[in-house]
Amino acid sequence: MNNIPLQRLLADYDRIPKDRLYNWMRILSGEPLQNDEYINYLFNFLLEIAKRDTSCFRNGIIIQTNGIHIGLHGAQSIGKHLKTINEINPNLKIIIEVSIKGTNPDEFELISRSSKTNFPANINAYYKLKEINVSNLRPTIIAGFGISESLLLTRGRSGKSIMTILFNNDTPIFHPSIWSDSFKELYECFIMDWKRKNSVFEKMPMYVIKDKFNYMWVKYSLKQAKSIYGGRFYDSAYSPRNQAVEIKIMELLDFFFLLSNQDYYSELIS
Repeated sequence: MNNIPLQRLLADYDRIPKDRLYNWMRILSGEPLQNDEYINYLFNFLLEIAKRDTSCFRNGIIIQTNGIHIGLHGAQSIGKHLKTINEINPNLKIIIEVSIKGTNPDEFELISRSSKTNFPANINAYYKLKEINVSNLRPTIIAGFGISESLLLTRGRSGKSIMTILFNNDTPIFHPSIWSDSFKELYECFIMDWKRKNSVFEKMPMYVIKDKFNYMWVKYSLKQAKSIYGGRFYDSAYSPRNQAVEIKIMELLDFFFLLSNQDYYSELIS
């Protein structure tokens, strides 16, 4: 990302029609907060955005991150950038969403396909962001990747199929039976922080495996996931039906709030 000249990036942004209302502006893909160089580049861009009219995307910018760099090195540089942005545009809200890639070190390694030694940094990122005392920052967390989207959106009532990655033979990822103490503490901390603001946050959000849409990238992602996880990728439409897995998935629905992403993000920036 940071090899693109800033002026070119801003020119691309300025070509977006501003006479329409967008739900929010989202920054994702790769790892936008991978190191200090990336952070400085991104927030220099956001500083220029803050000088413009941000009402077309409801004054809300969502940055999705794995939080590893923040968990390891803190978020001091982010705090400095946010203070400057707030002085220029106090209406602009920055949501930094840490994607939690597992509830214990082994699950983190399974989902992220990286070293389990990064698990503590993934967990600690939310706490580090909370230390930043600026009014325009809203840190949050989301579990990713969980059970299939169509199942979540219908609250378990229906769905083309039930999909999940299995932690072991009969336990889907993120099931409470495999939560580590550090994840339990994070879960409770998040609920305590956000429930006061809106009752929708009685449960933790989950970024899910997509099976609802027919976009080509979704088909490719599912094919890739099945290739990576093999027998640990459970798909009730194609795998041998496993009642024990499906019972635990329904148990999981009691622990994570299952509103659509649009409802969840709308509440974050409201």
